[in-house]
Amino acid sequence: MKAKSECRFWILFSGLVVIAALLRVYLALSSGYLWDEERDWLVTASQISFDSEDPYLPIRTRVHGAITAYLAYFGSEIFGETHFGYRFFSIVSGVAFVAFIGLFAKYLFGNLAALFSTLFVALNEFHIVVSATAIQMSHYLLLQCAAIYFLVRAILENRPKFFYLVAAFSALGFLLYELGALMLPFALGAVALSGAWGMLRPKYLAGPISLGLVIASPDIAANLFERDAD
Repeated sequence: MKAKSECRFWILFSGLVVIAALLRVYLALSSGYLWDEERDWLVTASQISFDSEDPYLPIRTRVHGAITAYLAYFGSEIFGETHFGYRFFSIVSGVAFVAFIGLFAKYLFGNLAALFSTLFVALNEFHIVVSATAIQMSHYLLLQCAAIYFLVRAILENRPKFFYLVAAFSALGFLLYELGALMLPFALGAVALSGAWGMLRPKYLAGPISLGLVIASPDIAANLFERDAD
C-alpha cells in the first residue's frame, strides 16, 4: 500500500514539474524582452568573449554580479541568440526550484504538502515570469532555497557540517544579487531561535563563513575597486 502511495506521489509530482516546465518554455518563447534584460543582462551577454586575443570576461554588469549574463551567453551559444537561448538557464533554474520546493516540503511535512507546494509554485505567476526571462531572480531563488534547505537540515539533524553548504549556496546567491548577504544574519538568527546554541560556536562557524567570503570575494572586490575608481 505504501509503495503504491509513493508511486502515485512521484507520478503526480513529475507531472506537475513537467507542467511547470511547459509554462515557462511557452512564456520564454512568446514574450518580448523585459527592460532589465535589454538594459543589462543581454547587453553584457552579447559582449562576453573568450577569445584569447580579445577577451571580455566581466565580474559585474552595471548593477549586479555577471553570473546571469554568463548563463545567458552560454544558453545563446547552445541554442542561438534567441529568446529561448538567452533564457534557457533561467528556465532550468526555475523548474529546478519548483522541484526543490516540492522535495523540501516532502522532507518536512510529507507527500500531500509536497504536492500542494509544487502545484502552488508551478502555477505562480510571479515565478513563471522570473524563470522565463534572462534575469537573476530565477537563479537567486534556487540558490537561496538550497541554502535554507541545508540550514533546516543542519538544525533538525544537529549536523553543523551542513553550514558549509549553507555558506556556499548563500555566497553564490550573493554573486547574483547582493540581497543574498542577508542570509548570514537570517541563518544565525534561525539557529539561535531554534535553541541550538551549541552550533553557534566558532569551531562550527569559522570555516563556513570563510568559505562564503572566498566565494563572494570577486564581487566584493569589484564593488570596492569600482567605488575607488569613482
